[in-house]
Amino acid sequence: MEEHLAVMYERLRQELPNLFLHSHDYTLYSSDVEFINEILNMRTKGRTWYILSLTLCRFLAWNYFAQLRLEILQLTRHPENWTLQARWRLVGLPIHLLFLRFYKRDKEELYR
Repeated sequence: MEEHLAVMYERLRQELPNLFLHSHDYTLYSSDVEFINEILNMRTKGRTWYILSLTLCRFLAWNYFAQLRLEILQLTRHPENWTLQARWRLVGLPIHLLFLRFYKRDKEELYR
């Protein structure tokens, strides 16, 4: 089981930064995956609900940001309860600021 956890850790470390840019491989997760979303204050259990909640997050993020990237703050393994925990942050250019400040060439300070 520890070997499986190590493989999952490496695959998530490679796939999570591209979560909002490319389609995600949901077969990585077990059927009892738990997703705690602090942004939307949602807590889901099960792969189907996880796919739906992540699709909702992707939809909302791409409707708010013009340019978007995901930063992995921390990815930890917990072998005592066989879990992986990821802390991440979205960084991007809000679309309303892009429209309001279209005349600026350097938009670096507008990123949130």
